Amino acid sequence: MGGTDPNAARTITSHIMSKITAASLITKARKTAAVWNEADAALSEWNEGFGLELDCHRDLLKKEFTKADAQGLDFSCFQGEHSRLIYPELATRIIVSIRKAPAGHETIEEMTAEIDELESKLRLLKKKRKNRMEEIEQEGEFNFPTENITIAFKRTK
Repeated sequence: MGGTDPNAARTITSHIMSKITAASLITKARKTAAVWNEADAALSEWNEGFGLELDCHRDLLKKEFTKADAQGLDFSCFQGEHSRLIYPELATRIIVSIRKAPAGHETIEEMTAEIDELESKLRLLKKKRKNRMEEIEQEGEFNFPTENITIAFKRTK
């Protein structure tokens, strides 16, 4: 397999026009699971060889940037198209994102409290809406159209 099947796109396109059955979905899902399994195994193998070292170096670099931030270092030379963290010889650019906490000023803290309160109200309203939608569907008053289908993969035991 290895993701090199030149007929995969043609096969997928030809099947779009055919009638979909549970059996055909199961067959296609098995093929997809096999490809995912192969990719996941390769990624796991790669991670054992390179991923741990990469994580270690990334963590060390993050700690250094944290120290530099605490010391007040100006990070402007690391931003934009002229960043000093662009390495053309490696075809790599390191992007450092720094998010500052909105605190320390009374008006900002008041706004933050108001945002927290509104977000709490929004979560409650969304929960009420979800419950009402479930009630309506159970009562048969309305059949909700599919909004989105998500496909995820998970390693089984």
